[in-house]
Amino acid sequence: MKKALKLLSIVLILGILYLIYDDFAFDPLNVADFAKIFVGYNGKTKLVCKKDFIGITTSGDFFELYVYSLGDVKVNNNYPQFSNWENSIVTKETTIGKWRNCPINKDVIKLYRFTIGANNLNTSDCAISFKNEILNPRNFYSYISINNTEQYFFLYSSATNKLYYIRRKG
Repeated sequence: MKKALKLLSIVLILGILYLIYDDFAFDPLNVADFAKIFVGYNGKTKLVCKKDFIGITTSGDFFELYVYSLGDVKVNNNYPQFSNWENSIVTKETTIGKWRNCPINKDVIKLYRFTIGANNLNTSDCAISFKNEILNPRNFYSYISINNTEQYFFLYSSATNKLYYIRRKG
């Protein structure tokens, strides 16, 4: 009986360690995704920050913020080009916003009010940086909304070559 409990404890601990590692190692974007976002992009990317706003909060925010450092990119008004995104197929009900200069227009603010207007964006350096960059008229934003609960928002800072990626699923 003691051997079984020890074995069960070891398996449980290994399972928990795997889940923690998997959470830290998760990166939602790959090279092919960046090619959908920026015309002809095949440069190097580095995930420099991520903040998980999923969980029980008083404000009810359920999204994740990822910040990528990029090489030189060209923002093209015909991009992003999506046929699918994060295992979802783009349909005629999908709303896609091509790259536009900041500040964000009222319709997009209304669509992304749960993420852009979140109360807890002051809780990490990358979220504070996002709030500052979104006001800069030299920066660009884009988005894809699969439905009301699956939304993705992109903010590209032209001065720092950083891409802020917000994903909301659920």
